[in-house]
Amino acid sequence: MKKILYILPSMIFNFLEAVLVFLGGIAIKVPIPIIILIVLVFSIVRMCTRSAKHYKSWVKCMIWSTIVILSLLVVTKVDLLIAIAMTVFSAIVLSGKGDIKDCFMWAKKESKFSDIDKYIKENSENNDLLMEFENRLEEKDYNAYILYKYRFKENKTFTEMSNLTNMDSRRIADKLNEVALSIRTFCNI
Repeated sequence: MKKILYILPSMIFNFLEAVLVFLGGIAIKVPIPIIILIVLVFSIVRMCTRSAKHYKSWVKCMIWSTIVILSLLVVTKVDLLIAIAMTVFSAIVLSGKGDIKDCFMWAKKESKFSDIDKYIKENSENNDLLMEFENRLEEKDYNAYILYKYRFKENKTFTEMSNLTNMDSRRIADKLNEVALSIRTFCNI
């Protein structure tokens, strides 16, 4: 019962959004099979990318999702193939996979913690060594653990970490350098 109550708001939101898109599509005189096709293509491409971006505010999500889908439905008035191509393109861009650094061979300079970021990303689930490191760090130096969590788990900026911990950026950088040395040594990175 708790699980149903947990997912119920999401289900209601998704239903209302689908109704809004269908009503908008009907209002601009797009045939129902075409509306279904565009929504399905958009949804399937987003699911296949496995990294869909989401808004924290349901209002923003509702507005932007509706605008994107309705604009794709308007394109169907010009040509269905162009609309399908634009649907695939927009779904990829909205998943975060259409970032310019992924399209070309240029990328910004890697951070000095990129090896740690990569290690944590690849080993974040069910890695006993990493879990043991986190537990020991939390026991020995809680502030270092919090900074580790903010920087490496939640990808927060120095400004965000400074606001959350009331530490200045220099002190945060020093602590993160200590954490980096510790995790590289402990996990043999």
